[in-house]
Amino acid sequence: VSYSAASVEKNIQFPAYSQVKVDGARCLMFCEGEERDATTIRLESSGFKQFFGLTGIEEYAKKAFYANKVIDGEIIFVDENEKPLPRKISNGLANKAVAGTISPEEAAKARYIVWDILTFKEYETEKTHGYKARLGTLLTFLGNTKQFYPDEKPTIIPVETVEVDTVEDALEHFRQCI
Repeated sequence: VSYSAASVEKNIQFPAYSQVKVDGARCLMFCEGEERDATTIRLESSGFKQFFGLTGIEEYAKKAFYANKVIDGEIIFVDENEKPLPRKISNGLANKAVAGTISPEEAAKARYIVWDILTFKEYETEKTHGYKARLGTLLTFLGNTKQFYPDEKPTIIPVETVEVDTVEDALEHFRQCI
């Protein structure tokens, strides 16, 4: 769909959030467990296929999130300088994770870029708190993880997000991203 100023004005309330398009493999993370701690992490594609072998992301999630949370984002793969690999290569590695054939060395390059967090109940009923509150909760969880595990390399990273007050602000963020 082409950009339409009229559509933006009609459908977006300001202030709004402008976020970088990651272009990875869509993924929902289900943090399951008893009580408060997430003890089981399940990563699923948008087609409900499970990702296997991404233990770096799974172990980081156990430190970051409580049980009964659903995290929304995309999986990408990075090079030794933390630069995203080209889309074709990154998605090929994601497909290997779905097939269960990814090597530990390849899996270590996986990063989960996230933009939303829901409780299981919110996910099931689609009745959620406002996005500002959810984004704040997500950033708090990830910030606490960084604080309590300062030497751990993050494998779960919040998407670049900028609050914008006008269409012009959003377009400026877009120009900066490209």
